[in-house]
Amino acid sequence: MNPNIRKLSSFILLLCLSNLTAQSANPLPQSIGALPEFIRQDSTHVFLPDSVQTQTKHSTSHETRMIRKAGIAIFIVSGLISMKYQQEASKSYQQYLSTGNPNRMDDLFKQAESFDRYAGWSYVGMETGILLFIYSFYE
Repeated sequence: MNPNIRKLSSFILLLCLSNLTAQSANPLPQSIGALPEFIRQDSTHVFLPDSVQTQTKHSTSHETRMIRKAGIAIFIVSGLISMKYQQEASKSYQQYLSTGNPNRMDDLFKQAESFDRYAGWSYVGMETGILLFIYSFYE
């Protein structure tokens, strides 16, 4: 399990336990010395310094930052390309609907289909960029 996720889940569990001990008339069946300091207090408030001390700053590696930047770049470039191809496909299809020449209609319809296909692959590229960006947080 990712250490950051483990720390976050432990922190949430500790917050829930502190709420339970503050609201419950019966104490938990643990020794008080085993609980963190902010749970042993008689208050239901968790102070920021107590929670910050339990977290350590994790610096990201150069490779992770590069994966993150590549994911964002792929997402943006693919999104712009897909918008352009979608506009071209719409324009070709509108010309297809308005023309009366059967040969020109076939060409325009094939052109609209190919632009739609390119736009679809660009959307796949966008999703790949999103996945790369999300993957960079799992390391």
